[in-house]
Amino acid sequence: TALVAGLAVIARMTGWHTAKTLGDPLVWSLHAGAAWVAVGFLFVAAGDLGAPVPTTAGLHALTAGAIGAMILAVMTRVSLGHTGRPLVLPPCAVWCYALLHAGAIARVASALAPAGSSATALLVVAGALWAGAFVLFAALYAPILVRPRPDGVDG
Repeated sequence: TALVAGLAVIARMTGWHTAKTLGDPLVWSLHAGAAWVAVGFLFVAAGDLGAPVPTTAGLHALTAGAIGAMILAVMTRVSLGHTGRPLVLPPCAVWCYALLHAGAIARVASALAPAGSSATALLVVAGALWAGAFVLFAALYAPILVRPRPDGVDG
């Protein structure tokens, strides 16, 4: 089932023209989150089908990768639109995405690494990068979220 789900996500994404979104981080970030869904299901399938892949690798791709990326992508976009601002990513905000994806990669890698100090180090790095993404988001978006809308509309 996981294999079918992963392949279905990939098949669905082939019609999204992701390459055309690369100039707009507010859009490609959503595509990257969806890609984590496919990766997560494929890791789960690999483990279920006998490959030496722990199920936790797929779980972390789905959680730290897919869920984290989608939450951050939607927050960065909706925070602009719902405060009456143009859908233009603030300077340095793309680093939020970079930190999150790097953290998700490190988290999946920690599940794939042999038990020991390298797995532990990857886990610490993953947590720091992932949390850093949301700390940076909070720092960049706090002024946007606490100031009045520039169009004067309530809300």
